[in-house]
Amino acid sequence: MPKLFFFKVYLFKKIFIALSVPSPYPSKVHSYLSCYSLTYLITQLKFKKMKKIFFVAASASFFLIACNNGATNGTSSANDSTIEKNLVKNRKVYKAVETGDRAVLDSSISSDAVDHSGPNGTTISNGDSVKNMLADMHNHIKDLNINIITAAANDDYIFTYSELTGTAADSTWGMPAGTKLDEKGVDLVKVKDGKMVEHWAFADPNEMMKHMQEMNNNKMNMTKGK
Repeated sequence: MPKLFFFKVYLFKKIFIALSVPSPYPSKVHSYLSCYSLTYLITQLKFKKMKKIFFVAASASFFLIACNNGATNGTSSANDSTIEKNLVKNRKVYKAVETGDRAVLDSSISSDAVDHSGPNGTTISNGDSVKNMLADMHNHIKDLNINIITAAANDDYIFTYSELTGTAADSTWGMPAGTKLDEKGVDLVKVKDGKMVEHWAFADPNEMMKHMQEMNNNKMNMTKGK
């Protein structure tokens, strides 16, 4: 009997310590395992007095677990809220590019934003210039439509896989007027303090080669016209 009693005391000590150290399990799983172990220990004790002591200790442990879960869930909820805000802002910006809505672009893009993937591979290092370029885009591509196929985000970055369709109205974007556009790509946007501060675009190599050929043909036609 003494051996069994001391074993249970030792087991309780280990469980109690485990509650205050990092666990490899998700917080809820860790909590459930700890609660189950304590409950099992209590039911195995035969001495009423010791049961009361362990019950008090277990109650305190459950309280600590609940507080810990509350803090974790609060942080998780805050992160989820930021992520959802980033995704909503992202959708609004794509729609603003389609329609030329400068007000949405002003509220979403930082004044010191940098676009590393501007027209014809240029880098645009001024926020106002980035906004002007995006707001003007629909004037050079007729029936511009940007369909978001899928998007993902965290607190600092937004990833968007989209399909752009329309018809080039002129050669501003490097393609002859009348060129039908149907291209897919991935946009990576960095967010800071609730505003978009940097942008990178990644395209399918096959589509890049096709556009390069179209740009070369456009230059040759312009040369012949002279």
